[in-house]
Amino acid sequence: MLDGRSDPEVVGTASSGPEGVALCARLPPDIVPMDLRMPGGDGVDATRRIVAAHADTTRVASASSASPTARPRSPVR
Repeated sequence: MLDGRSDPEVVGTASSGPEGVALCARLPPDIVPMDLRMPGGDGVDATRRIVAAHADTTRVASASSASPTARPRSPVR
């Protein structure tokens, strides 16, 4: 996932979907760990928006709640 890089750098953190989308616009990352459930909009929508804007460089890893009622959805189609 890191293409052989052994020194990943965290360039920012966000606590909501819209904040994550805005942050990716300012600091286009290589990897975006994304929760599917988050305040201010779900991670699926945020993931789609980030990939649409940065499809050539951004890789998005989705994480989800361990809740037994959580139903996975594909973030990118």
